[in-house]
Order: sequence, then structure tokens, then C-alpha cells
Amino acid sequence: MREFQREPDAVPMEKPADVQDRLTGALIGLAHAVIGNEHMVDRQTHRLVREALCATVPGAGCDRAAVARLKERVTAEKWRIVPGCRNCDHPCGRTDDYDMAQMWTADEAVCGLKGLLLFDIRGMAACAQCAAEAGHTDDEVDAFLLQALDVLGNEWDEQSLLPIVRKAGRVSLRCVQMLNRA
Repeated sequence: MREFQREPDAVPMEKPADVQDRLTGALIGLAHAVIGNEHMVDRQTHRLVREALCATVPGAGCDRAAVARLKERVTAEKWRIVPGCRNCDHPCGRTDDYDMAQMWTADEAVCGLKGLLLFDIRGMAACAQCAAEAGHTDDEVDAFLLQALDVLGNEWDEQSLLPIVRKAGRVSLRCVQMLNRA
């Protein structure tokens, strides 16, 4: 009788959503680094944020290697903005990558509002990136993307989140108008 040979346990392939969540967490770390260091932000920063947010759109054809390279670029940009934080003797954690599991497991209302904000800024980034490729950018849209990413990484309650979610609607409209001009 032939013995059954067990196949070695296969390493499960990482889900695209997990890879994209890590990139989003890195973007949130970058947004936290920007607070108080806005003078260090330039067009390249905004372009990178738009590009990385576009890569986190569900179903965007997640190329894991490309997303990993984007995460490396986001991390490098964070250290460019706050170089002293990279090797700090007393790290405060403010610029750490955000663990998206915190958002997805938060209170239902908070998770829903943060999810809405995240999906909205992903769409905005796609519109803004298309417009930028045609030579049209908008400082307010770019600044809002960083502001919204910063908010996603904070422990805000439902009442605190509502104004930023409403603002996202207004900025989305501005983004679509910019794309129409392009």
C-alpha cells in the first residue's frame, strides 16, 4: 500500500487588502509627520500621496511589489520631513505607521465614518492624479488628503469625525471640478 505523502504547508499568499492597508498605514505615519512640518512638504510629497492612495483603491490591480516600493517611498519621504525621528533616542510613536486593524475594529459608527473618509480620499486622489497629469493641481485638495490621513490615525469619536467627513464632500466636488477643467 502506498503511503500518503503530505504536502508541506503552503505559505498563505497575503491578501491585496492587507498589503494596501500597510501602505495606508504608512501614509498615515507620513501625514502625522507633516503636522508642524508643513514647510517641508513639496509637490513631490503631494504627488507621492496621490499615487499611493490610488494604489490602495480596492480592485486597483494590486501589484504587491509595486505597493511595497510605494510604501518604501512613503517611508523615505516621512524621514525626509522629520529626519530626527528616524533614530530618536526617545521615540514618541507619533510618526509610526498606523495599524489599520485599529480602524477596522473601532466602534461601528467611528469605523463607518473613517471608512467613508478613506474611500472618499482614495477617489479624490484618483481624480487629483488624473488632473495633475494634465497639468492641473489644487493646493486645497492636496492639503486635505494629508489632513484626512492624519485624522484617520487619530482616536476621534463620531461627533469629532462628522465635520471632516462633511468637508470631504466639499473637497470631492472641488476635485471633480478640477478634473473637468483638465
